[in-house]
Amino acid sequence: MKKKSWLMAVLPVISIMSLLSCNKNEPETDALNIMPMVATIGPEGGDVKFSITGDGSWEIELAESTDASSEWCTLDAMSGEGAHDLVATIAPAVSAKEKRSIVIKLIGEEKTLSAKVIQDPVALEPGEVLINGLIWSTRNVGEPGKFVEDIEDCGMYYMFNSKIPWSPDVDPAEYMAAVAEYDASAAPSDPNAEIVTNDLSVERANFWKEENNPCPEGWRVPMGWEVIQIMGNRNTELEDPTEGCFFHRVEAGTQGFDKLGFIVGLDKNLAKTATKETVEEMGGMFIPVSGWINEEGVYDGDWLVTLRTATWLNDTMAGMYLSDLLFYDDPWGWGDGQKVRAAPVRCVKK
Repeated sequence: MKKKSWLMAVLPVISIMSLLSCNKNEPETDALNIMPMVATIGPEGGDVKFSITGDGSWEIELAESTDASSEWCTLDAMSGEGAHDLVATIAPAVSAKEKRSIVIKLIGEEKTLSAKVIQDPVALEPGEVLINGLIWSTRNVGEPGKFVEDIEDCGMYYMFNSKIPWSPDVDPAEYMAAVAEYDASAAPSDPNAEIVTNDLSVERANFWKEENNPCPEGWRVPMGWEVIQIMGNRNTELEDPTEGCFFHRVEAGTQGFDKLGFIVGLDKNLAKTATKETVEEMGGMFIPVSGWINEEGVYDGDWLVTLRTATWLNDTMAGMYLSDLLFYDDPWGWGDGQKVRAAPVRCVKK
C-alpha cells in the first residue's frame, strides 16, 4: 500500500514535467510589431521606411490625416503576412505654416499597432508664397534675372520666349524693329502641343527655352495651366460668372494699395482683410494691373492684369493671362496672346 501511494503522488509531477518538455519543443510565435513608431520627413517628401516584424497576417489602414485626404501618403503594401519592409511614399508638402501627419494602423490577428509620419512645412524665403504646391515669387520680373522691390511694380515686359526687357514707354520704332527680327521659335516636336483646352488636368510642356528665361536663377516662367489654377476663369454659364475666379479684386486706393490688382492664393473673404503689408505673411500675393505692349510698340490694355506664360498655342499665339474679373477674361491668351506682344512675368520656383 505504501508503494502504490508513492506512485500516485509522483505520477502527476512526471506528467506536468513531460507537458512542459513538449511545449519547449514547439516554435514560439513572434509578436507583431512595427518600427519606428514615429518618422519625420522634410517638405520635399520622399520615402519613409518602416519595419514590420512578427508572424501572422496583417492589414493596414491610414487614419487621422491632417489633410482632407490621405492621398499624400501611399504605401507599397496594404496587407501581408509576417515580416515586411514597408515603404511609405510622401508627396511634397503643400503648406508653409502647418506640419501634417498621418497614422499608419497595423491591424494584426490579435492586436492593432500604430506608427506615425510627420512632415515639416515648406520653408519659404522672403518674397515667396506657396500656392497649389508651387512656390511663387510675390514680385514680377524687372531686368532679366531680377525681381522688382515693390509688389505693385509691374516690372519689365517680355515677348514670348524672349529675355529682352521692354517698358510701356518704349519707342514704337525700336519695338517694331525687334518684332521684325523676332524668332517665334521652332514648332514643338509634340504634334498635340498646339491643342490647348480648359482641362486643367492636362499638363502643358514648357516651351520657353532656358536660354531665354528672364527669371532669376532657380526660377522659371509658369505654364498657362499653372496660372489658371491659381487665377481661375469667368464662367458665363453661372449666375455670377466671377464665381469661377479664385482671386479677390482690389480697387486702387483700398486695402493699402495704390494700384488696381488681384490678391491671389487666399480665400476670397480672407483676401478682403489683407493689406499691402500683410498679404505675403498671410500666404497670398498681389498681382498689379499691367496691360501689354502690342506689336506696334503701343501700350495697351492698361485696365487688365496680364502675365506671360510658357504655353505654346500655335505659330503666332502663346500663353498670356488677361483679366479684369468683371467683363474681360482670356486666361489662355487666344484673343490677345500674340507672341510678339510683351507682358509682365511672374515666376515659379523650379
